[in-house]
Amino acid sequence: MREEKRAMQTTPEMHLEHEQATPSSWLDRSWFTIQTLDWAWVIFGVLMVAVVLTRFWDLGTRALHHDESLHAVFSWYLYIGNGYQHDPLMHGPFLFHFTALIFWLFGDSDFTVRVGPALFGVAIAAAPWLFMRDWLGRRGALAAVALTLISPTILYYSRFIRHDIFALGWTVLIVYAVFKYLETGRERYFLLIAVGMAFFYSTKENAYIFSALLWPFLLLIVAFQWSRARALRESRAWHIVVTMAALLLPFTTALVVEVVFGNWFGLGWDALDYSPAGITRSLLFFGVLWLIGAGVAAVLFDIRRFLTFAALFYAIFLLLHTTFLTNPFGVVTGFVGALGYWLDQHDVQRGGQPWYYYLLLLWLYEYMALAIGLFAGTWLMFWKRPQGKPLDEHAQIRVQGVFPIFLLWWLVTSFIAYSIAGEKMPWLSVHMSLPAIWLAAWTIGHFLDEVEWSAIRAEGVWFALAFLVATLAAMTLLYWGLRSEWPLQGTTREALTVTMGWLAALLILGITGWLAWRLWRQIGDKTAGDAVMLVLLVVLAASTWRYAWLASFVHGDIPREMLIYTQTAPDVTMVTEDLKALSQRLTGGLDMVVAYDSGASWPFEWYLRNFPNKRFFGESPGPDLANADVVLIGETSLYSEREQRARPFIPNYIRHEYKLRWWFPEEYKDLMLTVQEVPDPNDPSRTVMQALGERDANIFHVVANAFRYARRADYRRDFLDFLIWRKLKQPLGSTNFAMYVRPDLVKEIWRYGNIAAAKDPTLIQDEYDEKMVTLSATRVVGAFGVAEGQLNTPRAVAFAPDGRLVVADSGNHRIQVFNADGSFAFSFGTMGSAPGQFNEPWGVAVDAEGNIYVADTWNHRIQKFDAEGNFITAWGTFADTQGQLTQPGVFWGPRGIAIGPDHRLYVADTGNKRIQVFELDGAFAGMFGGAGNGPGQLNEPTDVAVASDGTIYVADTWNQRVQAFSPTYAFLREWRVRGWESQSIVNKPFIETDGARVWISDPEGYRVIEFDTAGAVQRVWGTFGTSTDAFALPLGLAYQDGVLAVVDSDNHRVLLFNVGE
Repeated sequence: MREEKRAMQTTPEMHLEHEQATPSSWLDRSWFTIQTLDWAWVIFGVLMVAVVLTRFWDLGTRALHHDESLHAVFSWYLYIGNGYQHDPLMHGPFLFHFTALIFWLFGDSDFTVRVGPALFGVAIAAAPWLFMRDWLGRRGALAAVALTLISPTILYYSRFIRHDIFALGWTVLIVYAVFKYLETGRERYFLLIAVGMAFFYSTKENAYIFSALLWPFLLLIVAFQWSRARALRESRAWHIVVTMAALLLPFTTALVVEVVFGNWFGLGWDALDYSPAGITRSLLFFGVLWLIGAGVAAVLFDIRRFLTFAALFYAIFLLLHTTFLTNPFGVVTGFVGALGYWLDQHDVQRGGQPWYYYLLLLWLYEYMALAIGLFAGTWLMFWKRPQGKPLDEHAQIRVQGVFPIFLLWWLVTSFIAYSIAGEKMPWLSVHMSLPAIWLAAWTIGHFLDEVEWSAIRAEGVWFALAFLVATLAAMTLLYWGLRSEWPLQGTTREALTVTMGWLAALLILGITGWLAWRLWRQIGDKTAGDAVMLVLLVVLAASTWRYAWLASFVHGDIPREMLIYTQTAPDVTMVTEDLKALSQRLTGGLDMVVAYDSGASWPFEWYLRNFPNKRFFGESPGPDLANADVVLIGETSLYSEREQRARPFIPNYIRHEYKLRWWFPEEYKDLMLTVQEVPDPNDPSRTVMQALGERDANIFHVVANAFRYARRADYRRDFLDFLIWRKLKQPLGSTNFAMYVRPDLVKEIWRYGNIAAAKDPTLIQDEYDEKMVTLSATRVVGAFGVAEGQLNTPRAVAFAPDGRLVVADSGNHRIQVFNADGSFAFSFGTMGSAPGQFNEPWGVAVDAEGNIYVADTWNHRIQKFDAEGNFITAWGTFADTQGQLTQPGVFWGPRGIAIGPDHRLYVADTGNKRIQVFELDGAFAGMFGGAGNGPGQLNEPTDVAVASDGTIYVADTWNQRVQAFSPTYAFLREWRVRGWESQSIVNKPFIETDGARVWISDPEGYRVIEFDTAGAVQRVWGTFGTSTDAFALPLGLAYQDGVLAVVDSDNHRVLLFNVGE
């Protein structure tokens, strides 16, 4: 202890502090005469309070991700005494033991399951100041804490129960122990390396990757020492190199068994062969390699020290992998199976990400750390900063000089390694983000050390403010320029807004730029340069924090961030609370019987953990399913094989569909597409990009595509909208789950009661029940399939003047035309975005001349074809108007369309909460609606119908009403719809009128409702089923000459009903 104190007292920083009579920095000023307050520790304390708050605040609100639920459930099993058995599929055992301990201390919940990652996130943030001040510098260490605080990647995954944040924590411990041993040579740091490695190898298999990066760097240090001092065995780096090689050599058993003998020698051996012969073979190889490693350590190092190191490593490793000696099989899965399984997974390439994935992801979120660390840090390290002697008087490497070089090595080599690895996932980015952060912090620290703070305070403040405002004005002009939004381009509201913005920004830039230039001349280059750098640091830090906040607290359960990738939808926790409430009302506890299949098991295995009567039926439903109160079927649609197997056992149950999980649209993969520019059908003087459908990952092809897209203003606008506002051009991908509730229980859940009323006469009745009739279709058109005349989840239908039926065959991304007798006539369209191609069309209409109009929903446009399906024109692009009546002619997911007696096309611009009106050539004619629930306002309008007198009827879905408007778009009246409760992605009702009657579809109520034009119910028909008087998701409607056509989407057909004139 005394030696440590003397060592600390002789450090240069402590020497200066004792030598100088006046504090050299405000970080060391005396606050009281009796006590000296170290302001650096105060700043550290404030930063750590912020770290703790951001890691723990609102930790349990977000639904557990699929993988999180796996980790939570198996930790919970261990916590309640059901044990744990290591399985390489779910990586190492540490997470499960540590989470079980958290449950034991604080109970099990969505909050406590993430306490472990949050604690490690706090520790990672604190480590630079607590342990690495000598290598990063005091200001650099504080900068490291601050950058870790605002890091989007580390913040998000510190609030996420995955292995990577734990692995990153052990990486920090190993780095500290290695460099502390290199600096001091003390045995405790040597053994601390063993502790860190044992926990790392018990956490996740990327321990192999980090070891493969660290070992060559240490070997380079050894080579450098040898070139200068010819002292090999005395080199501390050599001690670690030999020990790591000897210790980890037997861990290559899987590589030797599977790759060398299994593949190269053609013996077909598999490292995951857990038969007695396979286990014996693997353990034999492990033992031989261990003896070789021990022999190497004995010859090249010190066998006693190696054995001590190995004993400490194996004690931790074996205790965790065998769950404290209760699972002997963990010896095999830990030593051999872990690497063996992930060698097999390399070729699987889960996620299918391109080689440039981390280039996009890291620069999207960690641009501050990368820019400062890679560029400024490298320049400072090799060209600006004097290095001094690399070796000390004992021929040992000087850690302060080599540590930033290691950070650069760590960053570059980890980026290369993870980019080569088959599986590329956003959570792995933390392993590249941390070295970038530390390298940037080291650079910032050296810059701050050279700032003349007195000059900044005295002269530089006003310059800094002027430069900041000028910078923001210049960034505004750059933003508009990149979007190709130039001034003086017209007199529309949007054009005038841009012009005024340009003039204001130019004026501000001119004034503040001139002021900054004058002040620069007064204060000199040094002070002005320091102020410029400080302003840039503030701007970068503020923007980085914004993206961290968005990812973790705004979009945490909505995958609008590339960082999130995929996420369980909020519907899951909402349904869970409903189930708990229903069970409490029925049983006084959680004893209700809930059955679920393999598609819904994750995350519901976690959310139903306290339901003692839950039943898992996997892929094999049976008669006992009818005894369940609620049945959950995941990754499904109504006509899916999963539900078809289960529905015979629950025929009268009430079905509702919800989002199970959703994911980020991976448009960045389009950089690999082969594309060509073709004339824009709306404007031949312009071109649009057409994908040919072929992918090429060649770097030159990808770079050429990137430049090709960058030249186009529309793509630049889309990119900027995402970069700044996180607006997505494409909708989120998703998969759903269905909840089936026993009919007699539906009245217990208020939100479903109205739907069930017609199915259970014991429930409360309403006016719809009194009007219920049985009406059978007179004709059925279509059946499931992809051949001509077959349909796949059709969405909309329209009658042509000659009686032909035009169907939006959405699942097949085409339009099909049937003759009046129901026979197939022709079809046109394929999946794509070129003219004449479709991406899930949801609307169709036919004019008096037979021209066909299609709402090409997820291409965000309207396309017009002649009566034979030949392309004529198209109009529309994607834009999110935020529910405002702006930007005419753009769409967000247009759905229902109709042609009025005024020969205009009416379009339900669903996502933008409005109806747009166009001339039949695509010229804009008007719009009405706008987001809201007041008269005339709309919320998710999904369809529009126009009567012969010009009255416009709108299906105002999420407001659960029909609204009527005059031909001049003035609000006339409204009536409520007892239905349309769900906001699921398929609950998109349609509306139709013959001038005297109004029909609506109720998709998840499996019925059609007929009103008079005042909103009085006339009749209701339909139930769930496949007969001609039943529906499975009724959607589009079309009327002609006494016949109402109804799209029965999930039965993949169109039903024609005789409803009279």
